[in-house]
Amino acid sequence: MIGEQVINIGKIIMMKLIQFIKENPNMVVGLAIGVVLGMLANAVPYIGQFIAPLVTIVFSTIGVLRGHRLDKIEKGEYAGDSLMEDAITITRKFWSFFYEIFNSLVIEPIMAGL
Repeated sequence: MIGEQVINIGKIIMMKLIQFIKENPNMVVGLAIGVVLGMLANAVPYIGQFIAPLVTIVFSTIGVLRGHRLDKIEKGEYAGDSLMEDAITITRKFWSFFYEIFNSLVIEPIMAGL
C-alpha cells in the first residue's frame, strides 16, 4: 500500500514475465532444460551435489544460447555464428526485461495517483 492506494507489484512482475516468455519461448525452454538436468545430476549418489552446479551452469548456458538462436530464426532475424553476439543480445534482452519491470513499478504508482 502506497499512501491510500494499493499497488499490485506481483501482478506487474507476472505480466512482464509472461510477456518475456511469449517473446522468447525457446530461450526459456533452453534455460528450463539446463535447470532440470542440474536437478537430475543432484540425484546421482555421492557426487551429485558436487557436479549439479556445474551441470546446471553449462547446460543452462548452452540451452539459452541455442534457444535464443532458434527464437531469432523463427522471427526472421539474422542468426550468425558468433556466440559472443548471441550472449550480448541475450544480455540486452535480460536487462531490458528488468528495466521494463522497474520502470512499470515506478510509473504505476504515478499513474494511479492521476
